[in-house]
Amino acid sequence: MGAAVATVAAALAWCRAQLGTRETGNNNTPYHEIAGHPDGWAWCGIFLEAMAKVTGLGLPGHVHYTPSGAAAFKAAGRWVTTPRPGDFAFIYYPELGRIGHIGIVEKVDGGDVITIEGNTNTTGSRTGIGVFRHRRKKLVGKGQRGIVGYGRPAYGTGTTKPPAKPKPPSGGGNGPSLDVVDLSVLRTAARHDPDRSQGGHTRGASEHVRTVERALVAEGLLDPKWSDASFGTKTVAAYAAWQRRCGYSGRDADGVPGLDSLRRLGSKHGFRVTA
Repeated sequence: MGAAVATVAAALAWCRAQLGTRETGNNNTPYHEIAGHPDGWAWCGIFLEAMAKVTGLGLPGHVHYTPSGAAAFKAAGRWVTTPRPGDFAFIYYPELGRIGHIGIVEKVDGGDVITIEGNTNTTGSRTGIGVFRHRRKKLVGKGQRGIVGYGRPAYGTGTTKPPAKPKPPSGGGNGPSLDVVDLSVLRTAARHDPDRSQGGHTRGASEHVRTVERALVAEGLLDPKWSDASFGTKTVAAYAAWQRRCGYSGRDADGVPGLDSLRRLGSKHGFRVTA
């Protein structure tokens, strides 16, 4: 797939920018087109092939069929069992009798790895609805469900600019995320949208709300079906849960964004905050 030019940092920056992106219909994503595959194919590996295509990362073979992807890394001498950021984590399913899912390692944390995965959900399914972050055991024993090894792409060492996030299919909560969200706009939406009819939104606030909702979905606090660019009651409740996770309570965890909690959310999910 060509010479490696992408750094680990660039690859992970691209993957982080996709967090919260959801498929439309059945396995319809922007990643299929980027990677050169038809919609409808299972896409955990296609997600990483799209990353490789956009960033210029060389891979030893395709990974959209994950057993073949694992075999390609092994044949290239790039199969490892001690992970580091940027490695591709291959996940085995005993009910399938084979590897059946893949993600990219964002961080190694003791005996676990933090991954970013496509075609998954908040519970870690291999047939999910979007791009999410997961914590998984670093390695499992033979025949057990979990990560059985890692493919290590031949990353470059130069500095590359992280590419822009592709625009997902239109509709619902699938518009592009913003790089900067406005606190005052969000606070206005959080105070007024709950009184509107379902899906009603504050003028000029939709993309700001959408960006925050995607982050809340990625945190497992908001059901994706309520990610609709309206700061309604479900989003208020989800944001209140985020505020409590940040250590706030009582009136300080009322679901109306504050500067500190919003900046914390943005630092994890790739957006900045203006007050």
